[in-house]
Amino acid sequence: MLSGTAHLWHLLSFAYHQARANGQPADALFRQQQALLRTLPTPSSVMADALKLWWAWRKKTDRPLLRSLTLMVLALVFTIGTIASSIFSSLIVDTGTIEVLVDSPYCGRVNSNPDNGRAYSLNIDELAPRYTSTCYKNGSLPSSCEVFTQPNIPLAIEDAPCPFKNGTWCFSKDAVKVDSGLLDVGKTFGLNVAGKDRVQYRKVTTCAVLPIDGHWGVYDSNKYPSLRYLRQVPGDQLAIVSYGTSFEEATWATWSVSLTMSNITGHPSVGV
Repeated sequence: MLSGTAHLWHLLSFAYHQARANGQPADALFRQQQALLRTLPTPSSVMADALKLWWAWRKKTDRPLLRSLTLMVLALVFTIGTIASSIFSSLIVDTGTIEVLVDSPYCGRVNSNPDNGRAYSLNIDELAPRYTSTCYKNGSLPSSCEVFTQPNIPLAIEDAPCPFKNGTWCFSKDAVKVDSGLLDVGKTFGLNVAGKDRVQYRKVTTCAVLPIDGHWGVYDSNKYPSLRYLRQVPGDQLAIVSYGTSFEEATWATWSVSLTMSNITGHPSVGV
């Protein structure tokens, strides 16, 4: 910025010098002003030296103050303009990360194929806790949080009653409500839409602890072929939690875990 304005000032002062050089007879004040401009001084030097020339020639030539003021005003206006442009240019970009739009053939919906979708879900499940612990906090954030347009979304958390109409579905009377508030889809999620087409999005979630009695059991895996996405071994048993229909009739489970794989690896093979 400073280098650019310095070169611009040199061009302006040289152009003014050439415009005055008309080949006509002139006095010593004019010649000294021309010599001053030809040395390409800074604006502050022009104002100071023009003031000195006026003082030296104030009683020896015609209108020395008026002729010197032209140089001083030119340098002063340029200095003010440079300061103003520096202030306003600093407001153009308000972050160290400049966002650009990317047109990629790989953008679109997530592949809903069970195999690909499961791999994607497992990858998200692994990365999300790490991102949350790193980026959902106050103060400065590391560069790894610059994945999204807005690193995190402040959430309002408050106590709430049981969200179910039948209060017996809550283990206790207390629940927690998490409210995102109204979010601009452009500023918050980075969607490339015009201002007139933007909408605001809000998500309110109420979390409660569910009762476990009467909703869980251990069952043979061969009775539930729909749960084959779990890493199972012959004769495996599944711990199944279900808040739907009975196990004997259901083809799905709310939550399930392979007991055999848990004992072998120390990490449960979980399905939801």
